[in-house]
Amino acid sequence: MHADPSFRPHIRRRAPAVALVLLIVGLGVFCTGIQAVEPGEPLTIGRYVKYWSKALGEERTLLITTPAGYERLDRRHPVVYVLDGEGNHILAAAVTNFLARNNQMPPAIVVSITNTNRTRDFTPTTAADRPGSGGGAKFMEFFKTELVPWVEQNYRTEPYRILVGHSLCGMYAIWTMLTEPDLFQGLVAVSPYVMWDNDYVVRLAAERLSAMPDTRRSLFITLGNEPDYKPALGRFLKLMKEKAPKSTACRFVPLENETHGSVLLESIHRGLAAIYSGWQPSGDLLTLGLKGLEDHYRQLSRKYGYTIEVPEAMLNQLGYLYLQQRKDSDAAITVFRRNVELFPNSANVYDSLGEALEQTGQLEEAARAYREAVSRAEKSPDANLNIFRQNLARAEAACKEKSKTP
Repeated sequence: MHADPSFRPHIRRRAPAVALVLLIVGLGVFCTGIQAVEPGEPLTIGRYVKYWSKALGEERTLLITTPAGYERLDRRHPVVYVLDGEGNHILAAAVTNFLARNNQMPPAIVVSITNTNRTRDFTPTTAADRPGSGGGAKFMEFFKTELVPWVEQNYRTEPYRILVGHSLCGMYAIWTMLTEPDLFQGLVAVSPYVMWDNDYVVRLAAERLSAMPDTRRSLFITLGNEPDYKPALGRFLKLMKEKAPKSTACRFVPLENETHGSVLLESIHRGLAAIYSGWQPSGDLLTLGLKGLEDHYRQLSRKYGYTIEVPEAMLNQLGYLYLQQRKDSDAAITVFRRNVELFPNSANVYDSLGEALEQTGQLEEAARAYREAVSRAEKSPDANLNIFRQNLARAEAACKEKSKTP
């Protein structure tokens, strides 16, 4: 694909307008008419990418947000693809970040596609009363043969993709599941317009659900207080219950207090949380211990189809619980060593190991661990670099003092 120069995206590193709105969403602040009243650096949350599509015959704008630490840490992530990107990227990026920070889903890359002709791109058939409709197959070609391969070539991704669509795009998400069932493992269809073209998607579901591959996928559907949408959606849900393979988990949540427009935010939150139901280990960390945590993430690996390790922060927390609450230095050191094995490029895992070793009097090994922490923190800017240096200096001084003792 990259042999064609037209496929080289033009990346703009700053997106201040997008970032400002995300800050407002993330802090829960409601305000209108915001103006910058103080000088300062733009707050950025990702990149605008200009992408020329052969399938669509036009340039498209992508909005891409990577998880915190993506540039510094060599880790792979699932991808959340968002339709109606110009309006929905902010919400999806904020919700994804919030759920990941609270360990309700893994950190994810969010890729949103902005519109040029919405009716054309997200309708699988041509309707007489909607001029220009029926370009859904071309947009699917763009998605399957261009966008997804490009994202997976240029970003560190895991083989787990989620599609989020609202209204007409919600219908398109369901149509995608029926026509390309292995393209996305999770789908969030918000107030899906399944009555399009005389219930076309409902009729297609009746034909194809029984023959869908028996592979694991999750479909989450919401509907606001929208009476006109209910009959067709009800027929589709009935078919899902009767004909969909058991490996396809379908959940419908009515949100009667929301309108067609306001339903989106809660739907993204609930949808992603549902797809990752059971992500967070149950019970306290000390009760689970290292074995319990590793067993939990092995089960998640089987569920989501790729290897999922215990998060660095969770292992770090468990190690300090052993060290500070249980006063069990040996157990703490075991956990910290495991963290070093899993995340060797992280400075903090070495610093934590050094602290446990220092407390048990293993000063030379503690100094080596602190030295590794400083080395890694210097290579990639780390806010804790000065702390790591102080810990190293203290351990080295203690080693020198110890060597003087007969």
